[in-house]
Amino acid sequence: MCGSLKEVDPKERAILIIGKMGGGTVANIIPDTAVIEATLSSFNPDVVKEIVSEENLQINEEPLAGTY
Repeated sequence: MCGSLKEVDPKERAILIIGKMGGGTVANIIPDTAVIEATLSSFNPDVVKEIVSEENLQINEEPLAGTY
């Protein structure tokens, strides 16, 4: 899974804190779904809006193992 950011000023600061990641119910089995809970903070609220906009959060759903 890969996300990308477009057109966010590199001089602006933001921090993304991953608080929780999880998926599946048993060990050693690849789950159908997974959840990531995170907090995004910035001094500039416009930066947060830009980062979480639909056009910036493009998720590549190609299996990660297929790239190795």
